[in-house]
Amino acid sequence: MAKSLKSLILFVVSIQQIYRRELFRDELGLGFEGVWKGFPKGCLIEGIVERSRESREEEGFCSAGLATRFLRVMSVKLAEEKMEGKYSLSDVVKSYRWLGHRGWTELNAIHPDYQVGKENYGWNLKHGTFPKVSYARSEKEIVSFVEKFSDSRICCFGINARSKIFTNDRGYARSAVESEIEISQNLLLDFDFETRKISDAQAAAAREFLKRAVQYFLDMGLLAPAKAATGRGYHLLFAYPGVLVRAHRDISERLGEFRDRFSNAYRREMADLEIRLDKTQDLRRMVRIYGTAKPTIGIVSKFYGGERVEDEKLRDHLLALQMPEAHSGVCTLRIGDELPSSFRSLLDRDKELKDLWYGRGKPDGTDTSRSGFDYSIARRLIRLGYRNIDEIATVLILRPNGGVKASGKAEGYVRRTIASALMK
Repeated sequence: MAKSLKSLILFVVSIQQIYRRELFRDELGLGFEGVWKGFPKGCLIEGIVERSRESREEEGFCSAGLATRFLRVMSVKLAEEKMEGKYSLSDVVKSYRWLGHRGWTELNAIHPDYQVGKENYGWNLKHGTFPKVSYARSEKEIVSFVEKFSDSRICCFGINARSKIFTNDRGYARSAVESEIEISQNLLLDFDFETRKISDAQAAAAREFLKRAVQYFLDMGLLAPAKAATGRGYHLLFAYPGVLVRAHRDISERLGEFRDRFSNAYRREMADLEIRLDKTQDLRRMVRIYGTAKPTIGIVSKFYGGERVEDEKLRDHLLALQMPEAHSGVCTLRIGDELPSSFRSLLDRDKELKDLWYGRGKPDGTDTSRSGFDYSIARRLIRLGYRNIDEIATVLILRPNGGVKASGKAEGYVRRTIASALMK
């Protein structure tokens, strides 16, 4: 009896979960699917069970038979849900709403086997691994993109809106570069575990650390950030009224300074916990869509934020920050016109450096973005005995697929990358 009751409870819970998802889909204009076709919109689970109970005698089902019948149908539907389980619909939509974009949202679908660099064009063409770039202005378009690509690709969106759909010379959608972002309205702090395997104790300690981190911002008089869990770490997200980039051209550096001040305050604690705070604060920042997973790992990220509340005090704080002299706009780096000969020599001799230069060789779960490779190159050069900061900066700025050349990042980004590599 107890076993039957448990099965019935599990079956009802399963129906409720999937029905809520179907109502959500219908609200977005995506329509009902599968077992729910034929049921009136807005009916409750009790109504579904009652409707079946009224007809069970006519169809020859007893109460137990009703549960068995539903369980058989639901097992098929649950299997479908598991196949689609590479994403969480509610997290996808909630996080998109939170972004507060009034323009276009850039979307990227990155194949796990994509090889960075023009020299890999033929390989990517042969294997169909080029990134898919799209733009959306509605929840329905976001969900459709995720449904199409989440099984096989990493689905990402830009944290700041794009003013238009950017295209290449052939009319295909392309990613925006840093200089094309007109409004800054979101700030992301990205915490990642440095270890490959994360113990329960590490995860628990990290959650306690995040509570203290949130209190740090509350003590500054700011609103509490939204939280997200990525599978290998956590995100804190801050919303503020839009900053016009052309009127505040150093806003990216100011976001970096905001991040650096927090990092300096908690550097030792993060080191003890083996947590790294990502240095990337570029305006065109792409992040994996919350509620999706990396296909090769399968951990679906979670978004814990509620409705978007823009923090005017944060905006005022960012624009009033006293910037260090290095960020004053005066060029302090001497950038060469070509790669240093000492670097070219190292590139021929050191396989690890060569792999990093061409955007390969980093394991799953690590930062494989352009900025992630830039950082790793700087770290590798320092380990190999490189001490000329101007030459390291030249390498990063001239790297064809690096953050500067490929994404249009400014010199402040290069300074922060080298500083982070030196402090590691």
